[in-house]
Amino acid sequence: MNDRPHLRSLADRLGVLPAYVDVDGVRRVTKDTTRVALLAAMWFDASTEAAAAQATESLDRSEKQRILPPVRVVPVQSSGGATGGLPASALQRTPRTRLTIPGHDLTPVDWHIELREENGTSYVTKGRLRPRKRDRVILVPLPANPPAGYHTLCVTVDLPDRVLTAEQSFIVSPWHCTALSERVGQRRVYGLWTNLYTLKSRRNWGVGDLNDIRELARGTARHGAAFVGLNPLHTLRNRTGQ
Repeated sequence: MNDRPHLRSLADRLGVLPAYVDVDGVRRVTKDTTRVALLAAMWFDASTEAAAAQATESLDRSEKQRILPPVRVVPVQSSGGATGGLPASALQRTPRTRLTIPGHDLTPVDWHIELREENGTSYVTKGRLRPRKRDRVILVPLPANPPAGYHTLCVTVDLPDRVLTAEQSFIVSPWHCTALSERVGQRRVYGLWTNLYTLKSRRNWGVGDLNDIRELARGTARHGAAFVGLNPLHTLRNRTGQ
């Protein structure tokens, strides 16, 4: 019997999986204690059902007042930047973002957007638009086509009775992984290939972590190495019997 419906609903909403299949093909069900711990790491108190219900209500209120999501991930062909062998038509599209104007009466609003690229370059655009009647959304152009990378959008919307502001992590993913030749050209270089989990140091738990990779890269660079190759660090698909 599920005696923590608010906890499980909140965990599902925030992306905590109810179960997963491990490398041996065994289905592992997420415990409620694990849900509570993971939500606490996200700054949500779900230690009791009352707390979980209150956290859900707070999340609802926050989302109703949000003019754009805190994070957006787009492929590079949708936002401009590096071509990656894409057709010219893909690069001519002007990237736009959706701004939701909560509780507005559909009169025109003034908006201002600053795009800060991860290299420090900043672009600004502004305008005036009337939200759509159906969902109170305006589609506004970004001031530039950012390349692949981690960028920031800072948005301000001026309303007659208030000013709305928001910040978004605007992540542009590359079309393909960076080839070694794109970094070093045709010159002959050497480097190391390693698996993260095989690294040992005085500070890790028996398997390597990102700090160990950083130290390995720094150490090999001091000896003239041009690269450190790694095993995939993303979650791999589980396959049984292999």
